[in-house]
Amino acid sequence: FFERHVVAVDFTRNLLTLHDRRSFTPPPDLAELPLKSATTAKTRIPATIEGETGHEITFDLGSSGYATIDAGELADRMMADGRPSMPRISGIVVKGEFVRSDGVTMTANEIAFAGFSLADIPIDVAAKGFVAPSDVSLGVNALSRFDLIFDVGGKRMWMRPNARYDAPFPHPVVGLNFALSSQTGALEILSVTTGSPAEKAGLRKG
Repeated sequence: FFERHVVAVDFTRNLLTLHDRRSFTPPPDLAELPLKSATTAKTRIPATIEGETGHEITFDLGSSGYATIDAGELADRMMADGRPSMPRISGIVVKGEFVRSDGVTMTANEIAFAGFSLADIPIDVAAKGFVAPSDVSLGVNALSRFDLIFDVGGKRMWMRPNARYDAPFPHPVVGLNFALSSQTGALEILSVTTGSPAEKAGLRKG
C-alpha cells in the first residue's frame, strides 16, 4: 500500500490522503528526508540523543508509544544519573505468537533529528534487539506531533510540525494511576506499580 502511493498522514485532521506517485509534487517548503529502502518505511535518520551524536532513529507507525530504545550501553548511560523510572511490560506478535518484553519507562531529556527536537519525552527501554538496528524508535504518540508524507517507493519522506509539536509530554514514570471519586470528589489511587517511585514513597491503592 505504502509502496504504491504517496501517503500523507495528517494527524491534525485525522486524515489519510493518497497521491499518485507519478504526478505528486513535493512540498517546496519542506526538506526531503531519505528512506533506507523502497520496500519499507524505515527512516533511520541521523539523531542526537541527550547531546550524544552518531545515533539513528526510525519511525514506527505500528507502535502506540512515544519512544523506545534497546537495553544496553545507551540506556545504562541515560539511567546513570538516577532519573525516575518504572517497570513496564509490552511485546510484539512474531509469527502469530506474542513475545513479551520486560523493561522500564523513563524520560529522555532530548531527542533531536532532521532539525527537530523533542524534549522531556517518555522513553521505554526494551529488550536487546527490539529496536535494532536503529538506536531509537518513535511511536505514534510522538509522531502525531508532525504531519507526515511518505513516498516509500521513492525512498523519501517529508514532515511538518503541527500545533502539538511544542506541547509538554505526559510523564507516566511515577507508577501511579488515580481518578477523582464520583462520591467524595477526592483523588483515589487506583493502582501503584511495583518497584515504582510511587511505591517507594509509600503510596498504596485506595
